[in-house]
Amino acid sequence: MTGTVTSRDGRGLANRFQHGRISHHPDLGTFMLTGAIATRYAAASGEDGRLGFPVADSATTSDR
Repeated sequence: MTGTVTSRDGRGLANRFQHGRISHHPDLGTFMLTGAIATRYAAASGEDGRLGFPVADSATTSDR
């Protein structure tokens, strides 16, 4: 777990936890990423990377 980190634009916030992260930007809202998606997102520089801020929570789907 880390403390709150401010994005490069100075407007967004992120908290990183053992199994994911919560990101907030006033223009987009607050979203949670977990598991492999959170890991890959962090590897791509998270909120400050080319993907920018998440626009939805991560979700799992059934293979059915």
